[in-house]
Amino acid sequence: MSTASAPAKDETSLSARETVRALYGYVRPHRWAVALGLLCALVGAAGALLQPLATKALVDRMASGGTIAGILIGLTVLVVVGTAVEAFGAYVLERTAESVVRSRRSGRSPSRWSGPSGRSAR
Repeated sequence: MSTASAPAKDETSLSARETVRALYGYVRPHRWAVALGLLCALVGAAGALLQPLATKALVDRMASGGTIAGILIGLTVLVVVGTAVEAFGAYVLERTAESVVRSRRSGRSPSRWSGPSGRSAR
């Protein structure tokens, strides 16, 4: 039997819905950059998921004694393009995150969130 009590809920904590709503207020001016970064991450992940299939095709072609040049070039292109697209998406998301923080610190974003003391967190 445990005698530890549940931690008391902080009076200033926000619900999940309020937190998402407050974060959306900061991200809204950058929504197209965020969408581009997420799309690039999705395309990069799809490329990463296709690599084992291309590798299987390469191994099957080698086992059957066929030519592997086309599959090998395709696999190489898949790896390079997938990595480049995913890296570009990460770059866009990182730059956007820096812009959100910079705009928040300079006071250009709506101050919907206040710290525990009730003052605006700037």
